[in-house]
Amino acid sequence: MDHFQMNNSKVYLDFLMNVNADMLLYASSPEGNEGAFEAAKFYERNLIMFSNFNKIPLSADDRVFLLMGGTHSAFFRQWLERSPKYHEVDVLPYLK
Repeated sequence: MDHFQMNNSKVYLDFLMNVNADMLLYASSPEGNEGAFEAAKFYERNLIMFSNFNKIPLSADDRVFLLMGGTHSAFFRQWLERSPKYHEVDVLPYLK
């Protein structure tokens, strides 16, 4: 259970986003922006996933459980935190 709690902590999710996407921003040739283009693909894939999630018809009474990999969870968490449409509930209290 400790493993699930660690993998869902804000610190760990931020770390995953950094090592899987943001770190690419530092990898490029002197004349190009190769790392930024690769990071953009990663961001784009997650934006498309979130856009598809937003297409699901939900009522104000619906509750949704999202199960996905860590880095996708990190992206979704940042958008859910700022969303006027959704209310994110921390999963950690349920991981006992």
